Amino acid sequence: PGAEHTVTAVTAALLDAAAAAGTRILFVGGSAPLRAPGGGLVFDAPAYVPPAWRGIAAASIAQLDCAIAS
Repeated sequence: PGAEHTVTAVTAALLDAAAAAGTRILFVGGSAPLRAPGGGLVFDAPAYVPPAWRGIAAASIAQLDCAIAS
């Protein structure tokens, strides 16, 4: 934790570089964007994402959104 605010910009830069090089890239993210058993996102369930980890979990969701948008 600590550089979560850079995740979206770094993800976009890596995706742009991969596209320019004609190659693919694989990102491995966290579980925050997954669906929780009771509905909603894992991110929204304190049992899965305690408050101390919400920043990095939110960055994981932002990274996925960035990848989907590109």
